[in-house]
Amino acid sequence: MNSEMEKLDIRGLLRPDERVTLALRGLYERYGYKKYRMSKFEEYDFYTKNKDFLSSQEIITFTDLDGKLMALKPDVTLSIVKNTRADEACEKLYYTENVYRVARGRREYKEIFQIGLEFIGRVTPYINVETVNLALKSLALIQEEYVLDLSHMGFLTGLLDSLELDLTVKKKLLDCLVEKNSHELQKTAAAQGLTEEQTRWLTELVGLSGPFPETLGKARALAEAVSGDGAQTMLAALDELDSLWSALAELPEAKRLRLDFSISSDAKYYNGLMLRGYVAGVPRAVLSGGRYDPLLRRMGKNARAVGFAVDM
Repeated sequence: MNSEMEKLDIRGLLRPDERVTLALRGLYERYGYKKYRMSKFEEYDFYTKNKDFLSSQEIITFTDLDGKLMALKPDVTLSIVKNTRADEACEKLYYTENVYRVARGRREYKEIFQIGLEFIGRVTPYINVETVNLALKSLALIQEEYVLDLSHMGFLTGLLDSLELDLTVKKKLLDCLVEKNSHELQKTAAAQGLTEEQTRWLTELVGLSGPFPETLGKARALAEAVSGDGAQTMLAALDELDSLWSALAELPEAKRLRLDFSISSDAKYYNGLMLRGYVAGVPRAVLSGGRYDPLLRRMGKNARAVGFAVDM
């Protein structure tokens, strides 16, 4: 066998998605993340108790030989948190798993291959920087043209708390924000008797996206116009994002970072930093994640957590 054959790179024999998977595993392991393996199944009752943390209420179920109702897993993070020992020490984990969910826009189930990582323990500013850095590097391994959008749930909830609205109305306003639906947002604000200035705060959120430093400045101006405890929550969120930018600004990948405060979620799940990653040629986010302390509290874990998943 000649030297050229000996140098044959096995990656050349793999499909593109297999090469990306191999590269992502190598990336996460270099940063100290260990592979987490789980069963394809969980008891259905486990998901019904935590349905608020699922992206869809549709779950594939079956009865096992003992008569117990089981489910094909629609989510990996729930199982990781359930089995974590994070009360004792931090855990850095990554996974490569299939999940089973209803396909977008269709009434049929789809098997989705996910790669993700989770940090569970004491989430420091350094861990936030590492998570965003790894998200950027993950997108770069998938596609040369990509962008990572960041938001912060504290900024959004701070503004909504300052308006003293009930939870149902807050949820509706967050939905309008995600859809960038200014008309419905204004309509809802008027129905709640919000002032013209308060309505303007909400509509500004719809367009509050773009290059990181510039958008951060606009967000700070909005927070300073709001009064009360909600404003302090907003400013604290912006301080966290500002520190994150300061740590990442000199990286070559920093030009791929944007702020987009229309990224939102149910506050029952995320409570801090949120991430959405996009690559050229795909019309939806291929990477999503953020800070999800409420899930750990729900499961009685005395820890914090941040992570993201890549849909392959």
